Amino acid sequence: MSTRTSAPCRSPFRAPLLRTPVLRDAARISELASRLHELDRYAGYLYLLLCDHFRESCAIAEDGGELVGFVTGYRKPAQPDTLFIWQVGTAPSARGRGVAGALLEQVLRQQPDVRYLETTVTADNQASRRLFAGLARRHGVPLCELTGYGAELFALSHQAEPLLRLGAFARRIS
Repeated sequence: MSTRTSAPCRSPFRAPLLRTPVLRDAARISELASRLHELDRYAGYLYLLLCDHFRESCAIAEDGGELVGFVTGYRKPAQPDTLFIWQVGTAPSARGRGVAGALLEQVLRQQPDVRYLETTVTADNQASRRLFAGLARRHGVPLCELTGYGAELFALSHQAEPLLRLGAFARRIS
């Protein structure tokens, strides 16, 4: 008699609920961000501001009431047709299931007059680079890499953050 070991089964994953965050979500976003080692750490107060002042340019994903992902961003004051994506975070339990891409699409739906999307991504962050390349491909828009922020600009040791610019997106009706 032989025993076979099979790969562990993933628990069923429903499509997450995507929505605009509210103030009570800030602590949950901060907590998830602090558990994701690939994200820079920021004070919880910043997430309060994002969920209050910039809520329409942010989105969260929930599965059964559990926060499984978030996108934070803001409109650039000097370029109001440009949305800057500041952070994208996905819980390990939700990775590889399209949550981050769905969140970016949600933010674009919430900002129908956005023509350009920008973000900064280190050269070694291939997952984020694939995420934004996929978004550009789905919308049929170019993705350009520009200088962004050099390592010398950061107070502490930090890799350079090249700027990725996607667009121009077609104007959409919300």
